[in-house]
Amino acid sequence: MTNLLIIGCSERKIESPGEIPAIDRYDGPTYRCLRKFRDDYGFPNNLRILILSAKYNLIFPETHIADYDQKMTLERAADMEIDVQCDLIRCLVFYDRAYGGTDQVFINLGKTYMRTLDGFNWGTISTMEASGGIGQKTQQMKAWLERLRGPNLMGHLSCSVCNDTWFRDLDDMEIQAYIDAHPELEERILAREITDVDLGEVLCDGCEDYYEDLAAGRI
Repeated sequence: MTNLLIIGCSERKIESPGEIPAIDRYDGPTYRCLRKFRDDYGFPNNLRILILSAKYNLIFPETHIADYDQKMTLERAADMEIDVQCDLIRCLVFYDRAYGGTDQVFINLGKTYMRTLDGFNWGTISTMEASGGIGQKTQQMKAWLERLRGPNLMGHLSCSVCNDTWFRDLDDMEIQAYIDAHPELEERILAREITDVDLGEVLCDGCEDYYEDLAAGRI
């Protein structure tokens, strides 16, 4: 499944000739946060982003747009409502076919922009709305993006024979198995407060090869 972030356009824009991707054109706090996240980590594979523009309606981050000056008003929001909701339905239908559905929707919009979504039926999709001032909304959005990245966990192992120690990255199934076995640590692992865990003693590759050779009579 995928997850959807819906954000509004920004009055502040990068002034440049021609058309550039919307995510690089808009320059408000939301977009600065998104670009930094993108540049630092890359967007998660399970994330889709839609931008609600006062001029262009619902667009994608990669949609090339020119510089413009058009504010969202209540009248404009009312005019856009049907088109925006129809476009949103088409996107959700596509996500259902391409990704098996939409798990969560995070909405980071101002009050006037929210009018375009009045009465929209999300069905069984979980929705969250950012609240507070611009700074608070940006922080909430960033925290949601961080959760989508998922935990990053390394396992510390030691050999029961030679006492050699090493680390290795745990895959998603191993991380979930560790969380299931240690539910008291789940919140800290998901928040990336814990980045490595002790997995105990095993045989290292060298010792395992030695005992296999010994059992086979090769040494």
